[in-house]
Amino acid sequence: MTLQKTTQAKLKALFTEAEASKAFLASKKDPKKTITDVIQAMVKELDAEIFELKNQEGKAASSALGFAVVFYKDSQLLIGPIYIAKAYQGQGFSKVLLEQIVQLAKSKNLVSIYTKTWGANKASRHLFTSYGFTQTKEVLDDRADGDSTVSYIYQLRSD
Repeated sequence: MTLQKTTQAKLKALFTEAEASKAFLASKKDPKKTITDVIQAMVKELDAEIFELKNQEGKAASSALGFAVVFYKDSQLLIGPIYIAKAYQGQGFSKVLLEQIVQLAKSKNLVSIYTKTWGANKASRHLFTSYGFTQTKEVLDDRADGDSTVSYIYQLRSD
C-alpha cells in the first residue's frame, strides 16, 4: 500500500460516499458543515494536504481505498478527517492508513501526531488506542447531536 498526495477533486466520489455514510459528525458550533466543507477549509486556511491510500499497483483515483487529510503545526502532524471506502472497511485498511501517516510524520522528523474524533466513533477510538495513541481530552456535548469530541496524541520522540 502507498500513501499518495492528491486533490479533493480526484476523490470526489469517495468524499460523497463518506458524506452519505455519516462518517463525519459536525460540531455544535457549525452543525451544517459537511466533511467536504471542512476539508476545503483545512486546505485553504491550514495548507492541509490530502492523501489517498492506494494499492501498490497505483490504480486510478476512483479505486482509492481511503483518504486522510493532514496538516502541520510546529513539530506536530495533525490528522483531520480520515475515511476508508465502504468496500474496504473492516479489513484492516484503517490501520494501514494510520501506519502510512506515522511513517510520513517520521520522515519529516516530527515530534508527535494529534487527532480528534467523536465519542461514539468506536472504530476510530479503537484504531487510535490500539496503535498507541493516548487520549488527552474529552469535550462533552461538543458535536451537533450532543456527542463529545475526544482528542488523542501519539509521541514519535520526546524533545
